[in-house]
Amino acid sequence: MDEQQPYIHQAYKLQQYMNEQQQHNQLAVAEEELLCKADSNEAIIEEEDKDLDTHSVEIDFRETEQFKETITELCNSKVEEFSMLGYEHVTADEIRDCVFSKYKKETPAFHQIVNDVLSLKVTQFMNWLTMSSVYMKR
Repeated sequence: MDEQQPYIHQAYKLQQYMNEQQQHNQLAVAEEELLCKADSNEAIIEEEDKDLDTHSVEIDFRETEQFKETITELCNSKVEEFSMLGYEHVTADEIRDCVFSKYKKETPAFHQIVNDVLSLKVTQFMNWLTMSSVYMKR
């Protein structure tokens, strides 16, 4: 038995080494799989970002019902303000048309539209109304 003991010990060491190599290989394969998954996930995220970018361009927030309701409420508020100043025949549609006449080229941010409605002065509105009626007659 004493003669076999060094061989058993060497076989045990060899088995340990092979197990370590196998674990190392498994870790390397798992790491490679994770890197591949990370790369594919990154590609998917980039593709989703591109899709979001194209969809955001296609969606016009002016078409949403909530946007229309909010702008209508703001315009009605401005109509009430103008009527208190003696301009009783002003309508919310006219207020909206006056404000949106500035935005023919591009759609501004929502906060800018709100600001433009709320900061509209009677003189600005009357100038727009006069000019729009002159151009409508032509």
